[in-house]
Amino acid sequence: MTDNGPPSIGQTLKNRRLQKGLTLESITNALRIQTRFLKALEEEQWGELPANVFLEGFLVKYAEYLGLDAVGLRTQLRSQLGQPGGEPAFTHPSPVRESVDLESLVPMRLFLFGLAVLVLVGGGFLFFRRQEPVGPTPGKPLNQVTESEPVFLSTAPAAGAPLVEPSVLTPKTGNSVVVRAKEPVWVRVRLDDAVRFEGTLVAGETRTWPFQTALRLRIGNISRIAVTINGTPLPEPTTAVPGDVLWPPRAGTVPMFQTPVGVAPLSSKAAPPLPVRTSTATVSATQ
Repeated sequence: MTDNGPPSIGQTLKNRRLQKGLTLESITNALRIQTRFLKALEEEQWGELPANVFLEGFLVKYAEYLGLDAVGLRTQLRSQLGQPGGEPAFTHPSPVRESVDLESLVPMRLFLFGLAVLVLVGGGFLFFRRQEPVGPTPGKPLNQVTESEPVFLSTAPAAGAPLVEPSVLTPKTGNSVVVRAKEPVWVRVRLDDAVRFEGTLVAGETRTWPFQTALRLRIGNISRIAVTINGTPLPEPTTAVPGDVLWPPRAGTVPMFQTPVGVAPLSSKAAPPLPVRTSTATVSATQ
């Protein structure tokens, strides 16, 4: 700055910036002009700046941001550089938005794609899992028995057991079944076409379920359980095999434990099986 002349361009810019309490970094973020160019303007290091057309553009934007006379400072710059006055033959460049590095987005895109695949696979697994029929869990006594209707051998009633007339076994509403475990035993209880329980009953545990018209018990070991339907206990088998209890029973028969054909006893320690007659023991309604 001279004693009689106006202050220099750089000093004017720096004084106003300090007066406003601004830093070069904050102005860089606002104007998108690199800090080294702003510092070169304040120190009047014109060689550090690009061509004159950009030099004037930076000066005008910086001056306008600080609230100074941009036109006067531009004229002063031209005079200092020995250029004629007048309007510049350019328009102020608009701030250039920083381009996004597409390569930096690749990991994020891969992560989002993998997450989407996991969500789709997990959703599909849960959907199809819900569609599968409920069956014995692996390791249960009946893990080899499917939910499909097996072929059963009818077991003859114990000697002296009273015959029940078919009319007594006609389905009715308001039925109940009581299951008592003599030893730990796996049981699935299906009532009116819906599974109400599946799990292992501990020794001495008793459960009661009401149902309307249909009952099906699937039992891992029929020698470990006692079943009572509508107050009438079923004959208790002694053979350690898996089996079912169906209610209402087939026409002309009484409720009893039924076992799949060809299933061997579960344990050699179980009581020997009762003799099985070669003919199917069914009791007709007329007998």
